[in-house]
Amino acid sequence: MRLISFCIPTYHRGETIQATLESIYRQYDDSFEVIIYDSGQDDLTKTIVCKFVNLYPNIRYIRSGVRGGIDRDIENTLAFASGEYSWLLSSDDAIVDGAVKSLKEELREGHAVYLCNRIVCNHELAPIRNRSWLYDRTQTIFHFKNREDLVGYLNSGRELGAIFSYMSSLIIKNSIWQAAPENSHNYGSYYAHIIKIFGILLNGGSLKYLNNPLVLNRSFNDSFLENGIVNRYLIDFRGIRKIANIVFPKDIELQTLMVRLMILEHPWYQLAKVMDDANDLDVWEEIKKGLREFGYSDKKIFIIEHLGKHKRVVRAAVKIRTAFNKSAMRQSLFSLVHGKHG
Repeated sequence: MRLISFCIPTYHRGETIQATLESIYRQYDDSFEVIIYDSGQDDLTKTIVCKFVNLYPNIRYIRSGVRGGIDRDIENTLAFASGEYSWLLSSDDAIVDGAVKSLKEELREGHAVYLCNRIVCNHELAPIRNRSWLYDRTQTIFHFKNREDLVGYLNSGRELGAIFSYMSSLIIKNSIWQAAPENSHNYGSYYAHIIKIFGILLNGGSLKYLNNPLVLNRSFNDSFLENGIVNRYLIDFRGIRKIANIVFPKDIELQTLMVRLMILEHPWYQLAKVMDDANDLDVWEEIKKGLREFGYSDKKIFIIEHLGKHKRVVRAAVKIRTAFNKSAMRQSLFSLVHGKHG
């Protein structure tokens, strides 16, 4: 049995998957395998992957050609893994140099789930900034069955990646994942894997948080944005609400801590763009209801609506921020502070 299965669900990512695979095979050894589950009909993806299949014996390409949605595709990809651990990896991200060696050393401890940090990059995978999922990084091993550990962990979260929303930072013990209860009734939430991981951890599995970033996260490429920014926010509003209700059905404190992460992920001053794009008043009313449920005050909602009505200002601010994040100046600042890969 190999130690690591890189599990890569993909859908029409021919322009980016080569960089993903190159980052893995620069670190080639016999300890890992690569599983690619392709639910698209993109011939470029097939052509690129087949080049790697012809070069390396430890890669398996499954092309279903049927789009099942991210929840189903994650589950289908993991079903083909034979390694002791499965590392979920998006086909538009990459792993940092030395990541395989570093992870192999960590996996000796045998935890159920590992969560690593990431380096946020531009579309060309040039580093922009390091991101840590937790504020407090002094504790690295957590047992969610212990309420004190769980509360402390949720309190230290900085954004939704702390509750496993960003799949490229997740490494899961394969035998424990496969033994967990069937999860198809949560498909369609976009975050069914989060519910399953919490089930594993609440039932005694241990989590290790890895301070070092092991993933290069390609920005400006969010597949959840394909139906617009309004629907992208609704995915989080609906999904996190569902997760909180299922995972902590009667525990208001823990639900509140999960809601806190939602607010940190989407601060009120960023939501003017959502108001700008929400031309359907019924949709905006649903969003407003969600904002109130997640603890945004009426004052903040009023400011969001006021800013959102000034479309030119909002759009100009978004363009300036995006241009800065993509700029050579932003990348130079990262390199100055962190070096090549932090």
